[in-house]
Amino acid sequence: MDKADKRSLCTVVVCSCDKYSDLWEPFFTLFHAYWPECPYPVVLNTESKVYARNDMEIRVFSPYKEGETVPYGKRMKDCLSAVETTYVLLMLDDFFLRDKVNQEKMDRMIEWLETNPDVTCFNFDCVKDEYDIADGRFEGFKRRSKYGDYRYNMQAGIWRTEALINAWKEFESPWQWEVFGNMRSWKKRINVYCLLDMKESPINYGKKKGLTWGVVRGQWIVEDVAMLFEKHGVDVDFSLRGEYKETKERVKSSRGNYSKIFKSTGLKRTLSYVFWAIEVHLKRWLKKETMPYSESLNERYYRKR
Repeated sequence: MDKADKRSLCTVVVCSCDKYSDLWEPFFTLFHAYWPECPYPVVLNTESKVYARNDMEIRVFSPYKEGETVPYGKRMKDCLSAVETTYVLLMLDDFFLRDKVNQEKMDRMIEWLETNPDVTCFNFDCVKDEYDIADGRFEGFKRRSKYGDYRYNMQAGIWRTEALINAWKEFESPWQWEVFGNMRSWKKRINVYCLLDMKESPINYGKKKGLTWGVVRGQWIVEDVAMLFEKHGVDVDFSLRGEYKETKERVKSSRGNYSKIFKSTGLKRTLSYVFWAIEVHLKRWLKKETMPYSESLNERYYRKR
């Protein structure tokens, strides 16, 4: 497959927003350093700001007015609808590259998607789920279980563009999509694959199991990026965003908000979730063992088979 063919098949979509524009210079500096021969068009998905470099071509998708509030899901759908390739490599603005991108692996995944229309996505994360299936179809990857958590997620991965557009609802945030969009995926006949081992990812952006990296809740993980930025001559004033300090603050789950579940997934899934929640409360009262929602669905599904 020559470079022209690759350009016609896949686009790199970097998801961001105007208030994260200070991340664009370090992101693209490292992108160019570790993937200088990237054969795919690169699109920066933001709101109203623009960005350009002399050493690489970047198309900025920023069709909205400054200060205009546009839901994340709508921005995703609008941007992806403007993409002209069959596949997209999804990335976020804080996925700072740490090593040379393995183009051979990228090419292989595009070829797999070309010859396997039943596959929706190759995700570069390694999700632990006992019901995932190492079916041996694709070296280094396993098939996600039917009711697995985070079958849809915002980690880097190659998607069928149309499938990713259809996976979103306009009003959803990334966190809502990873939960409720994922629930919608359970009723679809699709195959999603993720890595068996993070070390085999074609793209190294610092993702490690159980560890934070880059930017968390809008603040820098300085120990993660300081030496990396210094090595590549990237000057960042970390005090502007501040340094993230881990706390024991509990993050409220969006799953307990039944109105949001109904809005995103419909009546049937909402009732299923409500009945499961009631069952969990009863089991806890009786001091019996419980399991997460997706795991309980997987157990029932695979037990029947």
